[in-house]
Amino acid sequence: MLLKNAIAMCVLQIGELVNNLSDEFKEEHSKMLWREIVSLRNRAAHAYISIDFEILWDVATSDVPELKAFCEKSINENSE
Repeated sequence: MLLKNAIAMCVLQIGELVNNLSDEFKEEHSKMLWREIVSLRNRAAHAYISIDFEILWDVATSDVPELKAFCEKSINENSE
């Protein structure tokens, strides 16, 4: 249960940060599934009990590392 809570909190925080990205940035990087990220955040915040842990784990182990790589690449490109 502790692991599920920790992952859900991280997903919630990521979704909050995505909400703060500009529409222009999201449009420039439209391959990223911004709406789905925010949607999962909303589930973590408002329907936590109904979240399937297997889906949450899959997001944490597959999608989050991909998002992290995208963020690192974007930061590096914009800092040069």
